[in-house]
Amino acid sequence: MVDLKISDLGPRISPNIDDDILQPALGNGTLKPGEPALIDPATDKVGAAIGRFAGIIQEVVTQSIDLAIPDGDPLSLIQPVDGQEYRILITDPTATYNRDHPVKIDTTTGKFVIATNLADSVVAKLKSQIVSGTLATTIIWGTT
Repeated sequence: MVDLKISDLGPRISPNIDDDILQPALGNGTLKPGEPALIDPATDKVGAAIGRFAGIIQEVVTQSIDLAIPDGDPLSLIQPVDGQEYRILITDPTATYNRDHPVKIDTTTGKFVIATNLADSVVAKLKSQIVSGTLATTIIWGTT
């Protein structure tokens, strides 16, 4: 089965909600829960995690987990902890990748993608196998 959205995986980005370290920010109208983000210090709004990473956008309980956080609406970024699971949106891998395959944040798009080069800056690994067409998956943060 191909998971196309976060809600296919469950109602929360982090199953470890009590242990999460959160950072407040504001929506930008385009990024969704499960995406990596940075915070623009001039506006406090999230942006694509290009070159910098502040956290994974957490779900907002007053709206669907599959929708972008409206521009200016408050949200929280989860600061990932090594060894913890997170549900994320991932760029279609266009192939099958097995459990423990490395995941990185793309330096051009700021999105989670499959790492295909040993020189990639890996941030996590897949919790289970994914196939072509997958757009949401669970990762385990960290590289060990």
